[in-house]
Amino acid sequence: MGRPSSAEYETGLTEGTAVAVAAGEWGKGVHVPEARDKGALLWTERPLFVGQCCSYLGETCAGCMTVTDRYTGAEPMPAIPKGCEKDAALFAAPEGAPPAAVPGAHECEWYCSAACRDASYARFHRLVCSAAYRALLAEWYGRAENVKLYNQRLLALKLLCTVCIGPLPAGHAACEEQAKALAHIEALVELPYPVCGGDAAQEAKERAVFDALAAVVAAAQGGAVPEDFTFARYLTMLSKLKANAVELDLGLRLAGERPARVDAQKASALFALQAFVNHSCNPSGHRVFYNGRLHFLAVRDIAAGEQLLMAYVNPASTLKERQAKLSSHWKILCTCERCTQDTMKLVMLKQLFAGLKAKAQDRAEQPGIP
Repeated sequence: MGRPSSAEYETGLTEGTAVAVAAGEWGKGVHVPEARDKGALLWTERPLFVGQCCSYLGETCAGCMTVTDRYTGAEPMPAIPKGCEKDAALFAAPEGAPPAAVPGAHECEWYCSAACRDASYARFHRLVCSAAYRALLAEWYGRAENVKLYNQRLLALKLLCTVCIGPLPAGHAACEEQAKALAHIEALVELPYPVCGGDAAQEAKERAVFDALAAVVAAAQGGAVPEDFTFARYLTMLSKLKANAVELDLGLRLAGERPARVDAQKASALFALQAFVNHSCNPSGHRVFYNGRLHFLAVRDIAAGEQLLMAYVNPASTLKERQAKLSSHWKILCTCERCTQDTMKLVMLKQLFAGLKAKAQDRAEQPGIP
């Protein structure tokens, strides 16, 4: 099966949902053909790729982050996401016991089902599946450094393996899924600046990480590494992920000190449809992740044909804080309605204070006026 065209890929993403991918005022984005009310569930999707260094523990599926029977938390399921208590029906724990965790070879990653394991193995995991891979995950998880960065590096590895692994045999069950994954990776935009920011020390760190990943691939492939498994392509994948992946709090209720690090609740993930949603500090929707599924909900009434927008930064932050983060990470100068209004308010306040200061100075310069 060949790779789908852009139009075919985008249509396939939105089949069975209440949205469509189309060009708009902010470029290509996700639109609602029909009006939707506040609180409406617009779509649900599984992650396309997951980066979680503690996946070798098997408490959540390495393919979709569904909680498995290896989970050792204080309660059997994740907590309902904060602010979603009124939508509890959407996040009800499934009846029965959690799915039995299915190990990959070498127990380097665990899955919620044999189907999830086999799909991951066919798309990318067979390139790294080895005891060396499990050892690398354990090493990364054990470090005290920022786990977000290691989760992103793991995601970059999975994307790089996907583009390097080569076509699957005709008729393979994962052919269609692999074609969609390749189309999505190709469609992802990169950061508008070098991923290492021109920092030689940071580039040296990423080079060391890449060398460790290449060694894992070599161990799994009997010493062979694909020719296109290169440092330059690794940086490209890392750039795409830093621009498009989302950081998730899985809401796991950890039992005592096990796992000792709260980072077990954290993961990086790439979602095919959500990645097309553009930014606004006055969003029309927001994403909620719960037990292997991302739910996208309307936070206000949305008109027919309107583009869905979500906040890439905390909308409760000040204008200065929002603009600083958007500029530093995405090079975005946000001109949404809220930022425009906040800017006008600041300008008016500055003008008011300048006028008051000028009047006070005039009074001070006039003799006989106290």
